[in-house]
Amino acid sequence: MPLLNTVHCDCGCKGILELGGPDDTNVKGADELLQVTDANSKRLFFLTADCLRRWAAKYESPYKRPEPAQFIPMDAILPGEKAN
Repeated sequence: MPLLNTVHCDCGCKGILELGGPDDTNVKGADELLQVTDANSKRLFFLTADCLRRWAAKYESPYKRPEPAQFIPMDAILPGEKAN
């Protein structure tokens, strides 16, 4: 009996990727599996870079800084993107 792992996208798109099954490419556009650990040490999984962008646009850290942090564009740290 094969071991089957199911990954649910945490951006809210309800995307699912099943790993270990007969066809690992059952989600159209799931060309990347991205894992992020948030400020509360919670692990989140995203099936595409666009899913991560949607989640990051709404995410608010529970730790507020007295002054704004230096901004790093999301595209600079995502896979497949050019960084300066």
